[in-house]
Amino acid sequence: MNLQSERKKKRSEKDTELNAILSNIPLGIMRFDSAFNYLYINPFMQQLSNIFKTAQLGRALSDALPKEISPLIQAHLTQAFTGNKAAFQYNYTYPDGNKVYREVIMVPEKNTEGKIETVLCLVVDITAGEKAELIKMAALQETEKLRKALDEHAIVAFTNTHNNMIPSKLSNVMPRGRCQNGTGTSSNNGCLLTI
Repeated sequence: MNLQSERKKKRSEKDTELNAILSNIPLGIMRFDSAFNYLYINPFMQQLSNIFKTAQLGRALSDALPKEISPLIQAHLTQAFTGNKAAFQYNYTYPDGNKVYREVIMVPEKNTEGKIETVLCLVVDITAGEKAELIKMAALQETEKLRKALDEHAIVAFTNTHNNMIPSKLSNVMPRGRCQNGTGTSSNNGCLLTI
């Protein structure tokens, strides 16, 4: 076996190993050329997004992405093709009402001459964490509302107790005198109801 065919075989083995890793990693991975065409989409990314249910390789990003997020993705790709890593988050609501949250990192890939030829895009689904945070914030808001209501109630109760005011719920209690309909006995402080 000559040296060239041996190198080709090793490269093929490495490519196979890399594809096996990229196919099984729980991370969306895409590669774009300078025209923003898809060069690679791993299986996890295909499962992560509804837009990849059909073949995308060679297709332009602007033709595949929803118009609501396409400008954002393209702006960051442009940044990555200038040699700067781009990192951002976005959310998107699908037509069926399902809202997803994503964190994206775009890394420029240089060739042996140092020229940026492609951008590697890593996509993490952060939907579960974001939804948990929204639930937590809603619970904290409800807790705060309840705390305020209890504080207000405590102030009213404290005022009623200290001003010797009769709570409105006990309006059938008559101070220092007879009870209505003879349902209780009177005392110096008012009517004591017997139940």
